[in-house]
Amino acid sequence: MNESLIATSQLTSVFILLGSLIIMFLGFLAPLIGFLFSLYQEGIKKISADYETDRVTQEQIISEKLKEKNNTTPENLKELEKVIKQVKKMNKDSKTRSSYLEKKTIYVKLFMPLMICFVLVLSSFCWDNCYFKVCLLAALTLIIIFVILELVKFIDVLHTIKGSVDEQIKKNNERTIGLLEKINEKQSDLNEYLKNFADHSKSLTEKLGTLSTSENTYLKNIKIRFGGVELKPNAKTNANLTLNKKASYAIAIVNSEPRMAKDVEIGFIFSSDLVVDNNGPDTMYKDPKDGEQIARYSATRIHGNTTLLKESISMTPIKKGTFSVKTFIKAENVETINSYLIFAVT
Repeated sequence: MNESLIATSQLTSVFILLGSLIIMFLGFLAPLIGFLFSLYQEGIKKISADYETDRVTQEQIISEKLKEKNNTTPENLKELEKVIKQVKKMNKDSKTRSSYLEKKTIYVKLFMPLMICFVLVLSSFCWDNCYFKVCLLAALTLIIIFVILELVKFIDVLHTIKGSVDEQIKKNNERTIGLLEKINEKQSDLNEYLKNFADHSKSLTEKLGTLSTSENTYLKNIKIRFGGVELKPNAKTNANLTLNKKASYAIAIVNSEPRMAKDVEIGFIFSSDLVVDNNGPDTMYKDPKDGEQIARYSATRIHGNTTLLKESISMTPIKKGTFSVKTFIKAENVETINSYLIFAVT
């Protein structure tokens, strides 16, 4: 009697331990499986599609083999039945493995047996019969073994999913690395092209700058020839006149530069004491206030190293003394150049 009580007490302790383990297992396994399903969602979809493809292919093979079975010879019949049996086994395995990709299957094959185990553990406390508890323990052992086997199958499928995901990640990484290498190659080609373009642009800019500088440089060596004498820039040239006697001077524009002078205009600014003949200059202007006279000659173009002859200028002094006449040269590519004629009237 005492031995029976001791055995019952020990079995009760075992059931308490099993109940605690089942509760702990349920509390740990349920969220873990939910997390794994969410983590490998893309992998599960891919593996599911692969299993479905395999299953359809195997069913087609079985159908074809069954058709062959009707027409095959007795010698090949056993071999054909062996092939059909093998394909059916593969088909069944594909269906079984694909079922572990559904939460519904996991809950039925793992959590339902564990819940049954927990109910059996609770029922063990209702009777103190030793033989009853031994039978419950045997049933619990079988259910736990079933759960462990199903868990191993699930882990195997999970390992396959992880391998598929890792392989996809590897392929994506290889594809990314390949794209980056191509981008680097294109970038190198682009950098080389930009470098060549920059060098070409720099060379072109230098050439244009040189050309622009050459084109924009003002002509310096262009002068007025007055009565056969070239007037020096910002210098004075002396000439003599006789009172009330007309004097004429030949006018020419001398371009000693190799380049053309454009839109050239020269002029002389006379005081009212030197009366200028209007017939020589291209234009003549007289200030109505002080009688100052401006005689102008113009030329659209004067080629390089060319002397352009103009009409002579005539003047008559009406007063004795010394008179200064300011001259100027200006053009599109000539900065204004001034000179001075000093007339002594006697």
